[in-house]
Amino acid sequence: MRHRLINALAHSTHLPSNHSAQIQSPPQHFHLANCLLSRRADRWQQLPKNPFTMSSKIDLREEINYEEDRNSSAEEQFQNKTLRPVLKLQNHLILELFKTFILESKNTFYQLSEEKKELFIINSLQKNIVLRNKYIGLVIGLFTKSEFAEYNKHIRLYNKRIMVLMIERIRSQMHQFQNQP
Repeated sequence: MRHRLINALAHSTHLPSNHSAQIQSPPQHFHLANCLLSRRADRWQQLPKNPFTMSSKIDLREEINYEEDRNSSAEEQFQNKTLRPVLKLQNHLILELFKTFILESKNTFYQLSEEKKELFIINSLQKNIVLRNKYIGLVIGLFTKSEFAEYNKHIRLYNKRIMVLMIERIRSQMHQFQNQP
């Protein structure tokens, strides 16, 4: 595995393939076993050893404008401040996962009427536990510690909210699934 990584790095940077575990880039030398590397602007940069010191998970999310209501519950606030931005960030993966599910299900999804396609989406996300857990994992994987602590207080409620938002997101972009790949 390490040998393949070294060769891949050597080929991608036009360095001679020399089976050593070092990549030389002025002014520093990076040892593959001791750090993570990032290729940006045709230069190798050393990344922090602790990935949690990089930009926070919240910084990755796009802000969503919503009207704050003082009467909204803590669960609604969590939905608007955390769940919706994470779902928006993960939108491309949400759609790709469902496209993959359609292909794996050997279903005639593409021949179904619009109404039946909507029912297929709803039933798939409600009844297929494996698919459901994958989608929930896509969301909670981008929580911070404090958000995860809040999620753990009301797991069932938040899972239900995640799935309702997920179903609506997929249904509203059903045009992405019109043509068979």
